[in-house]
Amino acid sequence: MMKLKPILLFLFCTFLLQTLNAQMKDAPDWLNYEKVMNLKNNQRHYDFDVTCIRTSSPANLFWPGEKTKFTFQLVNNLNEAISVDAKVEVIQYGAKGIPNDIWLPEMVKIADIQSIPVLLIAVWVTGDVRKYATLYWVFSSS
Repeated sequence: MMKLKPILLFLFCTFLLQTLNAQMKDAPDWLNYEKVMNLKNNQRHYDFDVTCIRTSSPANLFWPGEKTKFTFQLVNNLNEAISVDAKVEVIQYGAKGIPNDIWLPEMVKIADIQSIPVLLIAVWVTGDVRKYATLYWVFSSS
């Protein structure tokens, strides 16, 4: 029994370390993320940043046919004004598990819902204020 205690302690510590290291992967690391979202990972320098700061659902989950409302914040990262033709792509997507890998899901596109053309205009504000000059844009689903 005396020789069994160190072995059991070693096995317990090994199990504990593996459990502490287990974590769900971030969405950009999911299988098919770039394909479903139609973008490239690790391209982080843009002329502007767009952030969703509010939605009509506290959990950001929407059911088909549900009326939705989004508020986006646009921050100009350039030293000049921006005028860009853009679009908002609304898609329905999901995630499914990969056998034998509970921490890496596969992203799947269910349907293209709507494409909304928009014109983004961001003026340049001189000085350090630029980082705080934002445009708030709200749109609702039909």
